[in-house]
Amino acid sequence: MIRLRPLAVNALSMVTSNVVIRGTTFLLYVLVARYLGVDAFGQLALGLALAHSFRLIPSSGMQSQLVRSVARRPQESASLFYNYSAVVFAMALATLLAQAVFVWCIGYSAATTQIVMLLALGVVPFCMSRVCESVLQAWERMHLIAIAQSSINLVQLVGALALVLAGYGIQAIAILIVSGLALLAAVETLIVLAVMKWPRVRFDLSAAGSILRESATFFGIALVQAARAGMIVALLSIFADERAVGLFSAARQLLVPMTLLFESIALSVFPVFCKQSVMQDVGRVAEFVIELLLALSLPAVVLLTFYADGLLTLIYGSPDFSVAVPVAQILAWILIAKPLS
Repeated sequence: MIRLRPLAVNALSMVTSNVVIRGTTFLLYVLVARYLGVDAFGQLALGLALAHSFRLIPSSGMQSQLVRSVARRPQESASLFYNYSAVVFAMALATLLAQAVFVWCIGYSAATTQIVMLLALGVVPFCMSRVCESVLQAWERMHLIAIAQSSINLVQLVGALALVLAGYGIQAIAILIVSGLALLAAVETLIVLAVMKWPRVRFDLSAAGSILRESATFFGIALVQAARAGMIVALLSIFADERAVGLFSAARQLLVPMTLLFESIALSVFPVFCKQSVMQDVGRVAEFVIELLLALSLPAVVLLTFYADGLLTLIYGSPDFSVAVPVAQILAWILIAKPLS
């Protein structure tokens, strides 16, 4: 029998963590735009987008398989954790090398290459953190993930504010972001090891081979996701420049508040769905939620369509971002499709 309360708590923990992460990222973008300008904003946007795309390759493929393995064989959690950690660490190093080759082939400027590669260093702690989160997810202890992620992201935002106020540049922000990822990986690793009571398990080479074979399908999916996630930004950086990447990202960030609102509403109606025993009642609740989300999205689309110029200047504090008005007006219509998805 499914226990609804732990399910709801875990869902709330994951959504809360997602809201905090995306909210702090949005505020970080605003800080960089206001204090460092559109060029630094573009370098940060490009670096984060490329880092996110390459991180998907080792983390997403392994994460799904690890959650399933630990959930099915909890008594083997320690050996699975150690073996997956070793494999993911090796994959993360290979991914870092692949990103370095990609950046070298594209031929970015020296300043942009420095920022992109600084942020690329976060692939190793990010992937190790995902291994820990996979184990905690399989144990149904998502609240520990939410606490760790939310705390470190808030500290990171405060640190970014202190850095820009002190006059530091985008390099310091990039170092702060990577340091936050490293700290998160360390904290989550300590949590997992503490729960497992510091087990002593040796790395098994044959088990590593099995892990790679079992994760092959997930790797294929991860490669598609990585290509899809970074395609627009990569093309913009190749055929335009980092400034164009920044303007596109600035327009896309305007959708974040409404997206977070949609996710919060979806979470709030989750218990209502759980209480419905008749499919017809579920359909009525779904229709009501879609109508509510559309009622919220339509004014937002109108606002972004007619007042994008003022919003971009107000949020980012510079008329330089007004160039992104047409992009914001086009992207605004994504909000109409969001309620249906």
